[in-house]
Amino acid sequence: MTGEAPQSSQPAVEIFEIARSEPPGADTADIDSFFLELPVPGVAAEHAVEVQGWVLGRTEPVSAIELVHDDGVLWRAPVFIQRPDVAAAHPHAPAAVSSGFYIPISTLNFPQRFEFAVCAVLAGGARAELATVRGRRAPLRSSFEPRLQPIMITTTGRTGSTALVQLLAAHPRVVAYRPFNYEPRVATYWTDLLRALSEPASAGRQLETSGNLNDRWWWIGNFPRTPTLKVEDGVQGWIARERLESLTSFCQSSIEAVYERVAAANGRESPLYFAEKFLPTVTPSLMWELYPDAREIVLVRDFRDMVSSIFAFDADKPFRGFDHVDGETDEEYVLRIGRKWTRRILESWTARKDRSHLVRYEDLVLEPADTLEALLDYLRLEGGGGAREQMLEAFPTTPPEPYAQAHRTAPSVRSSIGRWRTDLPLPLKSACELAFGPALEAFGYE
Repeated sequence: MTGEAPQSSQPAVEIFEIARSEPPGADTADIDSFFLELPVPGVAAEHAVEVQGWVLGRTEPVSAIELVHDDGVLWRAPVFIQRPDVAAAHPHAPAAVSSGFYIPISTLNFPQRFEFAVCAVLAGGARAELATVRGRRAPLRSSFEPRLQPIMITTTGRTGSTALVQLLAAHPRVVAYRPFNYEPRVATYWTDLLRALSEPASAGRQLETSGNLNDRWWWIGNFPRTPTLKVEDGVQGWIARERLESLTSFCQSSIEAVYERVAAANGRESPLYFAEKFLPTVTPSLMWELYPDAREIVLVRDFRDMVSSIFAFDADKPFRGFDHVDGETDEEYVLRIGRKWTRRILESWTARKDRSHLVRYEDLVLEPADTLEALLDYLRLEGGGGAREQMLEAFPTTPPEPYAQAHRTAPSVRSSIGRWRTDLPLPLKSACELAFGPALEAFGYE
């Protein structure tokens, strides 16, 4: 660490708008009434948002409140807090006396400008959206001064990302850990740890254990969660700001410690970058906040070939990976991941294309020299001294053993281009057109 991070008068979190859903969810009849007391528009907070209020179902009680962002449930908390004021105002509603909820949530789950939905879950399982919260958070602060900057390969599965990491790691100023043998996610590991420990439900456990000490994961504050104590006497400010900054510095130093040892093991005396794969989630944007001199390569592949590779890879496996859900058809799977994965990768590129670099798998395979030249220019790396030749030699036309046996799904890299035309049956081709159409066009595919 190199000293204290500069202080800022800018509030850590500011809420712009609370938009009530009209009607609240798919079925207006599900919700009788509700009121969202927190957050309040225009009120600043310390790297967290408190969601507090009460809710009554019309024909059945509301069992839980969910906070939903990017099609995923971030937190789910029971509706059980005693609300005598609500019971007095609704004397004919038996559930009114325990209709309250309280959920504090870390804003590190979001990009700097964010929105999330507050949804009610009824006892029978039905869901109704109550409101949308919109706001912004300040960038993460850290006193750590990194010597290594990340090269983020932001992509999805089966896109040639491992081969790209192998190519990058052949440069003497870049380190990566055995890309064909392992799936290292060092930075993702430490940023996920940072996000978990920054949750108020986790930070608050050191003061409010809520009787969960027999659970080995009590300290992380996961489901089922109870209201976090609101701490006074300056402790809350330390937990929310100073503790977060010191934790952020620790996580950054841990990332660097790993890659310094990787560099030493590979004889790299003066590396500039570490290269690693990232999913198109909030993690790359957090990394940009922590590493202003980072580089990000958004790697895409014809999504129809990606699907062909996924199905071929899973064909002889006892289980199905790549976010498959039991019971769904292949067409349903393609439509779901198409709307989810391609939207995220397209949003990642759109949001950061002014500072990121796009690489198409097909260009990497068919025009490796030109693609590499553009990459070196973006990374501001010299290609002389044999570096360019080493990198081109490291890019595999056939994956090395034992990787080839475990991961190869086509006779050669070149033969994997356009494989969807023969691999996919007509119903799957139609599903791909529906699922991937906008992204195919945006990234220059036919």
